[in-house]
Amino acid sequence: MNYFNDMVTISRMRALALSHEASMYEQASRHEEAKDVLYPDYPFIYRWSNNEKRKDLYGRKLRVLVRSKSNSALVEFEDGQTEVISRNALRKAK
Repeated sequence: MNYFNDMVTISRMRALALSHEASMYEQASRHEEAKDVLYPDYPFIYRWSNNEKRKDLYGRKLRVLVRSKSNSALVEFEDGQTEVISRNALRKAK
């Protein structure tokens, strides 16, 4: 009985994670039409460089498409690349 309850809990957590991910992409697609009005330029710079992926992103201008409760954000860089990053890595562009 305990094993069954654990499996149900795990499947609920997976479903919740999938629905959260889907909702982030849905919000991003809603912003796709209005992003030029809401975010006319790229007001932030990515400021972390402590591993290979982050070194590639370091110093690039970006704009935030969706902010998450878990302190992450779906962002778009100037070249159109989108990434989910920590909001702690964002700094205002000068």
